[in-house]
Amino acid sequence: MATFHCPSSSHSHYKNCNSSFVDFRFRRSSHVVRCGRASCSNQDYPCVERDERRRLRILIAGGGIGGLVLALAAKHRGYDVKVFEKDLSAVRGEGRHRGPIQLLSSALAVLQVIDGTVAKQIMEAGCVTGDRINGVADGVSGKWFIKLNLLSHAMKRGLPVTSVICRMALQDILLNAVGLDIVRNKSKVVDFMQDSDKVTVILEDGQHYDGDVLVGADGIWSKVRSKLFGQEEAKYSDYTCYSGLANFVPPYIDTIGYRVFLGLNQYFVASDVGNGKMQWYGFHKEPPNNTDPPGGKSLNFAFVCLR
Repeated sequence: MATFHCPSSSHSHYKNCNSSFVDFRFRRSSHVVRCGRASCSNQDYPCVERDERRRLRILIAGGGIGGLVLALAAKHRGYDVKVFEKDLSAVRGEGRHRGPIQLLSSALAVLQVIDGTVAKQIMEAGCVTGDRINGVADGVSGKWFIKLNLLSHAMKRGLPVTSVICRMALQDILLNAVGLDIVRNKSKVVDFMQDSDKVTVILEDGQHYDGDVLVGADGIWSKVRSKLFGQEEAKYSDYTCYSGLANFVPPYIDTIGYRVFLGLNQYFVASDVGNGKMQWYGFHKEPPNNTDPPGGKSLNFAFVCLR
């Protein structure tokens, strides 16, 4: 276990800047790590200088978007990082299109600070929606309740413009940037132990790995969270979500990025995701564990007015 203090900076890049250092001192006096934020001539993220006997070891349970972004940031800071993912085919989306995800300006700005090259790849692979009208509309009439001005706020603060990207593409970019030498496949964390010196993760196959920090990024059924705070059953929200991807280009594609249609006990979202496709998803209030009729479920989203 370690106590530490991190320096902060408001700069989005660190070229031609002076180094500032901070000590990470372990309770055992034999372990001292000296970290720094130093200038680099050919990189757009902070370098790390270390006068060390061993680097801080960060263990991450879960190789989804959160786990991979954290791993990328920690890697660039010079930490010894290991990511444990139970199934990389799920990360890569093999055999299943998992749908797009919206990246707001603030999220893209964080990615730029972590790794400018990776952020550029993500923005090039995505579809900008923040340069058009976005907002919430009446599900019957189609009239706008509120329009969100995403573009001017981003430009005013010098941030990237909100975009959407396929989850598979996003995670593949992050996975390649972190590296398969850091992300371990078929490595499901099922338990952990900790004492004053270390934390030890236990994998499903019985392997053990020691570290200084364990981060649980293993999703809604997190084993790490359950061990820390106790098992807690998920509670049904009374709403079921249906989603899909359509090969469709609406006539308003140049003026509207995404629109949320509100109705009674239901709402529907339609968003441009690029490449001639529209993502849709709807939340419908219904009892839990509903079974689909033969041939699938037919929902009447008649309150939606896509015009």
